[in-house]
Parts: sequence; structure tokens; C-alpha cells
Amino acid sequence: MALDSTPWSSATTGFDVLAMGVPLVAIRGGCTAARMSSSILKGLGRPEWIAETPEQFAAIVAELCADLPALRASKPELRHRVLASPLFDGLDLTRQLEQAFLAMRKAPGPPSDDCCIKLLHKKGPPA
Repeated sequence: MALDSTPWSSATTGFDVLAMGVPLVAIRGGCTAARMSSSILKGLGRPEWIAETPEQFAAIVAELCADLPALRASKPELRHRVLASPLFDGLDLTRQLEQAFLAMRKAPGPPSDDCCIKLLHKKGPPA
């Protein structure tokens, strides 16, 4: 199990940990730099690993540690789930970026935030 740092949360390190099938427990902070790992966990469908308070953080850790054999056994499934998620779909991200760049190039006048937002979020809002 990995315990996220605070007040600034992990980003790349959080992805690395999860990609290895290791659960990550995070505490949601008050700014973007403090919410990176919370966003990753939400995008992976693991909001139960996100704490709002230090007490909640400790409770989540205690719950996960209560059954260490089950935690170890869940590693391959978590790794597969993480690597198969949209957060790790580099090909789809590349296609969406290409479409956004083409739309910006073709758009008359100054660039518009609207054209990029529609293309990049066609699958729904970001995590």
C-alpha cells in the first residue's frame, strides 16, 4: 500500500504505484497540486481510497491493512484494471489531441477554448 503525501499529492508517482497494482490512499487537498492523486483515484473508480481528513485517511489505511492476504491477492486485478483504464490509454489521448490541434488550425479567427474542451471531453467530464 502507498500512502500519498500531503499537502502536495503525488501525480506521476501515484500513476506508477497504481500501475504496479499497489493501492494508493490519498487525502484530498484544497488546490490542484493537492488533488492530483485524488483525481487519479476518482478516474479509476476508487473514491473509497480518498480521505477528506487525517482521521479518515488513517481509517482507510487501517481498513486496507485489516486483511493483508486479500490486499496482496488483489494486486494483479488492480494492476490490470489500472492499465486497462482510460487514464492509461495513450492512443486515445493522442487521437483526441490530434483532433483538437486540427480543429484549432481550421478554426477562423483567434483560438477558442470551447473547441478544445468539446473535443477533449467527448467521453464526459474529467475526473
